[in-house]
Amino acid sequence: MMRYRQAKIDSGRMKKGDNKYRHLPNLYMILITDFDLFGEGQRLYTFQHRCLEVPEIPYEDGLRILYFNTKGTRGGSQSVQNMLNYLQESKATSVVDEAAREIDGYVRGVKENPKAEEAYMTIGDIIDREVEEAVENTTRSTKINDILELLEDAEGDISEVLKERLSAMTDPEQLKTLHKFAAKAESVAEFEKRMKEME
Repeated sequence: MMRYRQAKIDSGRMKKGDNKYRHLPNLYMILITDFDLFGEGQRLYTFQHRCLEVPEIPYEDGLRILYFNTKGTRGGSQSVQNMLNYLQESKATSVVDEAAREIDGYVRGVKENPKAEEAYMTIGDIIDREVEEAVENTTRSTKINDILELLEDAEGDISEVLKERLSAMTDPEQLKTLHKFAAKAESVAEFEKRMKEME
């Protein structure tokens, strides 16, 4: 998942045709979990690329990956501990320093303004939404193709205009109804007439 997100971020920073990767800014990827991904009890795990054979060779590609663990019991500065305590509890009593106060301000802002919620979605939420949209689009596309296949058996030609009108439809209930019309229609003209009645 982190490699995919890194590629998306990097590609968004590059202009079309640009092959000068040195123009990429440093990238800090942060993942906050309420479980310990690595089982070592650390509050913070920081990763960067290095040479396995000769670890002391400097290899600075500008990428850092930080995994914060709210259940961690070791390591991390006091500020990191305070932030993770707040993220774990999200209570006013957990606001003990300026960083936690700032995060609390964002959290309260989202709670008070539902429109801001999308700006603070978790990666999991974003992936779930993208998967849901992909499934909906696939289902819609399949339904439209089924309608067109049924109309091939009806009298008359299927015009490009009709195909475009069907492709523009997004309401699943309307597509379901049109599918039934297509199954019963004796001609494309009859189907188009029924379709116009729905609009």
